[in-house]
Amino acid sequence: MKNRIIVAAGLAVILLASAPARGFTFDDIHFWVGTGTNRMAVVVDWDYLYGSGTARVWGFRWNGDSPSLSQIVRRIDEADPRLSLTGSNSMGRQYDLLNFFAYDVADCNAAYNTDDPMAPASSSPTALLGCQYSYDNGTPFGGWTYWGIYKTKVPGNSCAVSSSELAYGNAANNERPENNQWYVLRYGDLSDGEFTLDVHAAESPYGYRVRDCKTNATAPYADPSAATGRPTDYMEGSSWTYGGVTHQSGVIHPFCGAWGANTSYSLIGNGAYVVIEFDHDVIDDPANPYGVDFIVFGNSFAQLDTDRSGLESVDDTDDPETIYASSETDDEDEAWVGGPSLGETAVVAVSQDGKTWFEFEVGPYADSSMPTLGRLYDRDDPDTTLFSGNLYWGGTTNPLYPVDPKVSWNDMAGLSLAEICRRYNGSAGGTGYDLGTLNLPANAQGRKWFRYVRIANRIDEDGELTQPDIDAVADVAPVSSYRRWICANFTWDKAYRQDIVGPTVASPNGTPNVVNAVLGVKPDEPALGFTIRTFTPASSDDPLNTLEVMSAQPITDMVMVKGSASLTNETWSTEFPLFGTPELDVGTGLYVNRLRVSGGENRFFKLAVE
Repeated sequence: MKNRIIVAAGLAVILLASAPARGFTFDDIHFWVGTGTNRMAVVVDWDYLYGSGTARVWGFRWNGDSPSLSQIVRRIDEADPRLSLTGSNSMGRQYDLLNFFAYDVADCNAAYNTDDPMAPASSSPTALLGCQYSYDNGTPFGGWTYWGIYKTKVPGNSCAVSSSELAYGNAANNERPENNQWYVLRYGDLSDGEFTLDVHAAESPYGYRVRDCKTNATAPYADPSAATGRPTDYMEGSSWTYGGVTHQSGVIHPFCGAWGANTSYSLIGNGAYVVIEFDHDVIDDPANPYGVDFIVFGNSFAQLDTDRSGLESVDDTDDPETIYASSETDDEDEAWVGGPSLGETAVVAVSQDGKTWFEFEVGPYADSSMPTLGRLYDRDDPDTTLFSGNLYWGGTTNPLYPVDPKVSWNDMAGLSLAEICRRYNGSAGGTGYDLGTLNLPANAQGRKWFRYVRIANRIDEDGELTQPDIDAVADVAPVSSYRRWICANFTWDKAYRQDIVGPTVASPNGTPNVVNAVLGVKPDEPALGFTIRTFTPASSDDPLNTLEVMSAQPITDMVMVKGSASLTNETWSTEFPLFGTPELDVGTGLYVNRLRVSGGENRFFKLAVE
């Protein structure tokens, strides 16, 4: 879960040259965002607070003119579920000023406690000890933040600075990186004059290198590196024909798989396989949506209903509202998802050491459903930089969020491409896997895990050798308990609808969904209400108010409070509440959930879960 916390902020900026030095290079970066021939790196360093070795680095690629540094950092933040940042704006520009950075070191789905990031759980029930580096400025209710930005062509081990080089303002918004530029964002006393970098790669949620492979495929489908990194979302200048339908789309969607050069690795011939390594342990995480722990992406595609669609070809100018999937269904489902005669299914196994393997013997099989959806269907905000004349396709979908595994492609039969995109609910698709079904050894926390995934072709039910194609593997990102509640309580054909799952929308029991979720109530069960009361400080020396929520169930998911002096005030300040342990009041039979929030002018409060 990515917690968004807005605080007041300033940005300290230092731009300086550094002498070339050996050490960490572009080749050592695991997590890249964007595409293009230009590249730059962003380092975030918490060394001043937590000691050497806390620096993490991400890479960014682009073509043409460079985005601003603030835009680049925001793109990285959006792509990495472990990174959390906030920024304030000036002159209406978002993230002009960068102020809060947190990194979930152990992939714990930690809720960042900006008052004390390493605080014990008793002070913040949602904080997980030792799971994150985070810092703004050490005060729970905001204030100035001092993140220095150091600019260099090559990352050096030592950067000499002086206080005379210090500047404030919206430099992150104005700064335009050059090719091969490095930026170090570091919290601390900027008058120190010198510091040492101990840089580590930010971990990638995607498989980052191939350890072993075998195939009889030829170029351009014989490069195993095509199976690493993020799944393909757009192909430049692709055109191919199958089943009498010509596919000329660059956007990857369920009717146009990733068939371009170097987009996937083909497993052709007896015993073809690829072994992909993650740079971290992929765990059986109960916070993952639908219980899915990792996803394998291929290049399967669905049959087009050519008569109803009135098309014999598909390209990026076709309106997704008028393109329809075939109404044909099949008992095995994947036999036609990859084409009536292809049967491109792959068997998947995982390993902790690369030697002992645990196989998903009866499936699910990779490179079947759900076909990859690379871009959001978004008529209101198409990405005009994607290609000239784009009217329908917006930003990238989320490869770290699965489609409900209870859904098969048969459930999509006869739907338009637009309807299918909406039912993916922001997911990029792929075939999801639950580690809980395997007899894997557990780690110290009792979680099953793996580091290597092996994907191989197989002899299918008809006795034929399959020829699957592998585009990517992804570690599913954990989500908030509210999102998991939605997944558990609404069927796949309703959960995507904003009028049903919106946090303020009432469930059948007449209570907003968000309240039912927090109290652990199903939509059609009797509602459990709660009351709120506040207490002003007992002493003028006490800067905090006590906010009490009386509820039928203990509340553990209220992670944010917004305060205001007036209900008519459009500006609500964000509070960082200090949580107490819920206590059962014997007299009323209700739980007393106490939150300590700032005093001052605020007399009205909003509670939020994410």
